[in-house]
Amino acid sequence: MTGTPYYMSPEQVECLPVDERSDIYSLGLMAFEMLAGRRPFPEDDPHKVMDLHVEQEIPDPEGQIDGLHPELRTLILKACAREPERRYRNISVVLQDLGPLAEELGLLDHKNPAESRKMATLIMVYKNDSN
Repeated sequence: MTGTPYYMSPEQVECLPVDERSDIYSLGLMAFEMLAGRRPFPEDDPHKVMDLHVEQEIPDPEGQIDGLHPELRTLILKACAREPERRYRNISVVLQDLGPLAEELGLLDHKNPAESRKMATLIMVYKNDSN
């Protein structure tokens, strides 16, 4: 088993075969943490958090993150589905689903970024009101 326990997909925890959907699960966890300021499972014990990834869906981010855009909520929940079959099948589909939000926010410089390059970048910018 390899990986950081707090960001491992359920199939990684169970030592099952992994594919791109495992990375998408980790991406969803990081998006949740970036927006909420904490991990979906704020457990300190790595063994307990790995059990939680296998046994539970992550908490709904809507109740954890004020002002969360519905499209980001959908992205996080779909990316972090426990069963790989319920997750995004690849990063191109993630980018496609985020396209309308990126357009709404003026973040796209062209219509289909996945076709124009072989590498994808997801950047999340947020305002920190605690200072």
